[in-house]
Amino acid sequence: MAGKESAEELKKEIETLRKEIESLKKRTEEESEGKVLSKETVIEILDETENLIKKTFSILEGTIIGAIEGMKKNLK
Repeated sequence: MAGKESAEELKKEIETLRKEIESLKKRTEEESEGKVLSKETVIEILDETENLIKKTFSILEGTIIGAIEGMKKNLK
């Protein structure tokens, strides 16, 4: 049961992350349509991209560690 619950949580986290990426993409396209972006806007977009990447790796790290711990528990 715990595996199923964690899989559902992971799906929710991934879906949230996907929505955040789509939102950033849409915002970037809207702001850059036909014009050059300001330095501040580029820095803000890069910061948001960095945060999304950090979230992605955090989700992956938790998933991998959880899987390893689950395997170890099953071997005991």
